[in-house]
Formats: sequence, C-alpha cells, structure tokens
Amino acid sequence: MSTLRVLIVEDSEDDVMLVVRALKNAGFSLEYARVETTQAMEQALTAEPWDLIISDHVMPEFNSFQALEVLKRSGLDIPFILVSGSIGEETAVEAMKAGVHDFIMKDKLARLVPAVRRELKEVANRREKKAAYEALVAAKQVAEAANEAKDTFLANMSHEIRTPLSGIMGLMQLMQSTPLAPDQKRFVDMALTSADRLTTLLSDILDISSLESGLLEIRQDKVNLRDLGDSVMDLFSATAEKKNIALDSTYDPSIPGILFGDEVRVRQILFNLVGNALKFTEKGRVVVEMSPVGLNRENHLRLLISVSDTGIGMPEDQLDEMFKPFVQSDSTTTRKYQGAGLGLTIVKRLVELMNGTIAVESAPGEGTTFHVLLPFVIPGVVNGKSVRVSKSRRNIGDVNILYAEDDPINQVPIQLLLEKAGYRVALAEDGRRVLDMLVHEDYDCILMDVQMPIMDGIEATKAIRSSRALGKKKNIPIIALSAKAMPGDRERFLQAGMNDYLAKPVRFQDLDRIVRQYCGVGGDPA
Repeated sequence: MSTLRVLIVEDSEDDVMLVVRALKNAGFSLEYARVETTQAMEQALTAEPWDLIISDHVMPEFNSFQALEVLKRSGLDIPFILVSGSIGEETAVEAMKAGVHDFIMKDKLARLVPAVRRELKEVANRREKKAAYEALVAAKQVAEAANEAKDTFLANMSHEIRTPLSGIMGLMQLMQSTPLAPDQKRFVDMALTSADRLTTLLSDILDISSLESGLLEIRQDKVNLRDLGDSVMDLFSATAEKKNIALDSTYDPSIPGILFGDEVRVRQILFNLVGNALKFTEKGRVVVEMSPVGLNRENHLRLLISVSDTGIGMPEDQLDEMFKPFVQSDSTTTRKYQGAGLGLTIVKRLVELMNGTIAVESAPGEGTTFHVLLPFVIPGVVNGKSVRVSKSRRNIGDVNILYAEDDPINQVPIQLLLEKAGYRVALAEDGRRVLDMLVHEDYDCILMDVQMPIMDGIEATKAIRSSRALGKKKNIPIIALSAKAMPGDRERFLQAGMNDYLAKPVRFQDLDRIVRQYCGVGGDPA
C-alpha cells in the first residue's frame, strides 16, 4: 500500500494521535503534518502534496470553515473530513453544504476509516474523470487546430491556384473570341476544356472537405430553373458536339418562372449529373427533364430533375458504390474515363443537405437515369428578404462598368471580353481608386476583386455602402469576382454589402449573365 499523506488541522496533539492511531491500525502507511492556523495551512498546501485533510471544527485561532476556504482558494481537490467532539446537527449540515465531504464525532472514531476509504476512492474517480476530460479537451483542441490548419491550407491553395488559372482561362476565352484557324480554335477549345476540368476538380476537393466538416450551408436565392438548365447545357454543348451526342432538355411548362432555392448548388448538381452522363456516353443522347411533383400548403414545390443517357450503364449490384468518393465502376473504367470520382458523391450529399432525394436506374449497355427530387419555395418573402434586380431593358452599349482588379493578367482578358461584348469598362487597381472614381463618374455596376492592395474589396464595399457623399450611388450593384471560394466566403462578401459573387476563374457567359441581370440589359447573352 502506498503512503497516505494526511494534513491534520487540529490544536490538540492528543486528538491528532487518536486519528493517526486509527488510520495505522487500519493498515495505512502514514505521513502526516499538523497545522492550526490559516498561514500554516496555506504553507503546507503550497509546500507538499496531500491525499487527505482531517480537520477539527473549533480551535483557538482557526475553525473548519476557515480551513475549507483555504482549501478552496488553493484550487486543490483533496477530501476534507470534519472530526469534532461537539458539533450540532445544524452546523454539520452547514459544513456539508460548504464543501465538507464527511463529518465524524470524536466519540465515534470507528467511522473514520470507512469514510477515509470511501473519500479516497471518490477523489480517485474524480481525478480520473478530470484527466479523461482534460485529455478529451486537449485532443479536441489538437483536432480543431489540425482542421483549422487544413482549412487555411485549402483556402490558400485554392486562392493560389484559382488566381493564375483565372488568367489562363481569361486569356484563352479572349483568344477564342478572335479569328482563328480551325486547328487554332481546336487547340484553344482543348485548353479551355482542360482548365475547366482542373477548376471542377479543385471545386470538388474543396466541396468534399466542406461537406465532411459540416461547413457547407444551403442558401435561398432567386432561381429561374429554365435559365439555369439552359446555361448548364450550353457549357456542355461543345463536348456533346465533339462526341456527336445529342444533348436535349425538356421543361414542364407548369414550372414557375421564378422559384427560391440554392441556385449555386442546384447548378452544381445538374452540372455534375450532365457531365457524368456525357463522360460515360459514347453514342446516342443525354436528356435533362424537369417537372413539378407537387405543391403543399406552405407554397413548397417539389421538382423532379431527371438526367438520362444511353451510355455504358452499370450492373445493379454496383449502383450504391457509385456514390462513394473516388469510385468508378472499376479500375479499367477509371483509366478510360477521366475524373477523380467525386462528382456523384458531392451530388448525393448536396441533395441530402437540401432535404431532397436521389435515385438511379441503370443496366449494362442500356444507359443510366438519375432522378433528383428537390424542394423549392414559390416566390414570396423568403427569410424577410427580396432580391433587387433591375427591371428596365437597356442596350449593352449604355452600360458603364467599373472593374476593380490589381492583377494585369486577370485584368486584361476580362476588360477586353466585356468591351468586345459591347460594354464600356473603366479600370481601378485598388479599393481606394474605386471610391475616387465613383465620386467623379457614374457607373451601372462594379466588378470588385476582393484581395487588392491599399484597400481591399470588402473595405471598399463597406465604405461605399456607408458613404453619405455618394448619395444614391452608394446603392450601385457590386459583384465580387474573387479567387476566395471557401465556405463562408460568399456569405462574408454579401454581409459586407456586395450584391452577388462569382468565383474565379470566371466563365464569360456567367459574367455576362450576371451583369445583364443587375444592369437590366436586354438581348441575348454572349
């Protein structure tokens, strides 16, 4: 048995010996010290570790309540047993409420040993639980630090990849808009396809990380499902044409023109499903169908989106596997059909996050059909907010855009593509310059990079929104163009006062669409 170290708070040496004898007779190997003042007890607790405190109730210069206060101030967890020759029931109850673990009358000292054994066992349990809790807290802190480091790394990696990729895609799109020989056009198209693939892979990796961390949130935006579907189909039209595959879409005419849902995530779901269908289809067709399923009393519409293909198909026993990360039907398929195997995993998790369902029908050689059922809200007030969009129809040549971007490689292609489309564009290299130009000129919208020197895009936006000097100009639509594309970035930009957001690299069709939306431009998009 290990030595029991006991601090005895007692003014009578005879009573101390009674306690010591009782403990030794019970088989305890004992080391003890006696104190009878506040100062002596404080010094004893500081100087040495103790397993147990046994205290008399009343002494000439000290009492058990004062001793208990000294123990509490020390922060130590030591069993405190009160042993007294004369203590009333009321005082005993008060002592227990104050923190005494047990009390024993001196004429019933036989109860001391069982009380000591019990309290030593309980303090051991408390310390074990405390150690386990502290270990859990430490492990949680380590995990949180690791997650934070991972998120920081992913955010930095995303930004550092997206920034040069934005320049590459911008310049390729600019080159695509110039007269090209057939071979040159083919090379540019191939380069853009490769850049698109890299962008998709980067987004998929970040989305998987965000979904696993529970950081990805669903928003309620104004959505035109027909426009959304058409824009996704347009992105794949060149790929379908190259593979000689028919790419068709049908929309039930009863679908409302405008619904509320997460436009970004619906687009992502459809993009991944159509991309997946085209990837595994060598001949035939890919068809997208949208139709409403039902409307409930809360004005919630359920929409069925089906994506069918005439591709290679899959056996029934492999259908569940296709939603797992990094999985395609087998290793040979992985080599033949490019991709990381993340798209369908993301689709399934996004659908579930949106309180929807997904099902698949497939057979080898007969193609595959994915059915996605998603809830949408019929227009009205959503979370107390409405979306402000210009209703007037204007000519594109009347639209004056202020474009804030400090990187020339990103600046040049966007400016020239906008000007080729017919817009008028003025450039600013930082947020401070944006404010100066906005004071002296009238603009219809601002395309705002976020990370810029002198004054960044968020600071500039806040300054614009709070400016009295700008008058009505402070309400100008501000669209963020940023390589920051982590969960929470979009919300951060919108909270700063920006109206919308596009992640770099930007497809000009998307940029043209959003500028037309906020500036009220008529005609067909680029």
